[in-house]
Amino acid sequence: MQFDYFKIPQELREAPYWLCWRYEFTDKGLPTKVPYNPSTRRKTDPSDPASHFSFQQALSALHMQGYDGLGFCFTEDNPYAGIDLDSKEGLTPE
Repeated sequence: MQFDYFKIPQELREAPYWLCWRYEFTDKGLPTKVPYNPSTRRKTDPSDPASHFSFQQALSALHMQGYDGLGFCFTEDNPYAGIDLDSKEGLTPE
């Protein structure tokens, strides 16, 4: 199933707080989303403003560099807040 990134509100797509991520596996074999800087193609810290890009730049990198998804970085510098609803180990509904 492919996510339709253009369902993201336009206001967020215009904000320059995007990066890419890849699924990688923890030591316990669980998948996790690891953030990447689409410019350097290296793992990154989402709180580092140097790893934030426009939606278009991140979307291009997603398709051209084979990332698994896009991430929006919530920082003190932007007016947005969010909730991460991914299941976590021990918090998965039965």
